[in-house]
Amino acid sequence: MIYTSTLKRYRGKLKILSVNNSEALAVFQPGLSEVNSDVFRVYEQQICSIVNDVIPSNSDLLRGGSKDCFVFSFLNGSIITYLALDFTQTSRSIDLSSEISRALTSGGTSLPEGLLLARSDGQANILVDSSSIEVIDTSRYGCNRNTICANGGSCLEDARIYDYECRCPSDYEGSFCQLSSQ
Repeated sequence: MIYTSTLKRYRGKLKILSVNNSEALAVFQPGLSEVNSDVFRVYEQQICSIVNDVIPSNSDLLRGGSKDCFVFSFLNGSIITYLALDFTQTSRSIDLSSEISRALTSGGTSLPEGLLLARSDGQANILVDSSSIEVIDTSRYGCNRNTICANGGSCLEDARIYDYECRCPSDYEGSFCQLSSQ
């Protein structure tokens, strides 16, 4: 049997609460809005080095690590990080989103403030809000999926960060307009 490998992209989202044990370094700064700024590149390199160290250490399925990691957006709110992780897969039908999330979560140290993720050499760490860890298969995101917003809600897509939100009619609420507000 011949297996062909394909590259599959996943979008990760992390809310960073501290960088290298400093809350001050996790405060959003204007340079993080500019992809070509020095501060953007430094944060991107550090975050990707941590993620690329933690994931393969905590998942047999992902032992080879990501083939590429890059940050495509930092947003205000401490520092909300959107990153892309590319993995080589032998099957396009496998969705590794939950395995990537599990590897990140199990690879960290749980603290009252959040989840501490660190490189194995101890040279860099980030504290993240564990409830903010989100990983999606980018081929399955967005408004093009059927019935994403229920009850007449309209879907608004932000392709920059592979995300969407539902705008609900006045008598519905919830992430997918699934709850009646009456």
